[in-house]
Amino acid sequence: MKHKTIVILGADDKLGNFISNTLKKNGHSLINIDVSNNKRGIDYVCDITDEKSVKENIKKIKDKYEHIDCVINFSHYKGSGTKLEPNNNFFSSIEDYPFEEWKKTIDVNLNGLFLSAKEFAKIFIKQKSGNFIFISSTYGIVSPNKKIYGNSGINSPVGYAVTKAGICNFTKYLATHLSEYGIIANCLVPGGIEDSAQSQEFINKYSELTPLNRLSKLEDYVDVINYLVEPGKYTTGSIVTVDGGWTAW
Repeated sequence: MKHKTIVILGADDKLGNFISNTLKKNGHSLINIDVSNNKRGIDYVCDITDEKSVKENIKKIKDKYEHIDCVINFSHYKGSGTKLEPNNNFFSSIEDYPFEEWKKTIDVNLNGLFLSAKEFAKIFIKQKSGNFIFISSTYGIVSPNKKIYGNSGINSPVGYAVTKAGICNFTKYLATHLSEYGIIANCLVPGGIEDSAQSQEFINKYSELTPLNRLSKLEDYVDVINYLVEPGKYTTGSIVTVDGGWTAW
């Protein structure tokens, strides 16, 4: 693979951090951005829901780097709570879902996506090349399956599903409207990723409904990210699903 200068938004995210480190090991230059710096090698602290913060930080990047090849956005709102807890309002069912949680989810997952893509698009248009990679979810393609959560009090909330669906079409919009500038855009749709906070009941139920009979591991996304960073010249506007077959039935 050719050396690339790659921006990672949401680099403190579990998958984002893993992919950033992997791409760095592969010889690429990484520019890591997140809303906070938790000692994971964050280069720029930026609130992507704040237009001023976005413009200021991307200007710093533009001034420092001659060329940006790729922007990968892992940013997403994880709820006002800090853990997967039943009493976390982020996991409320729709009839009890707090409007504040809905607005915060929209703000990070869509407004932040738009603001950052808008500013990086200006750079890509000027240099007549660029590559956007966005991260959606299987729940951006199909509805969350309530059966796998049991009586845990945890589910996949409505705001998450709606915004992840929006990311898929935002990808297609950029792919079609910016193609004349040599800009491409693709979207990765990952399946459920194994996590120590998950209950065994959830793991078993999720696995039963997945043709490959397991949750995904971080390593499962390396090959597809490597491809999307250096895609074929005819790959744009694609929704690339890596979910163990979850959405196949």
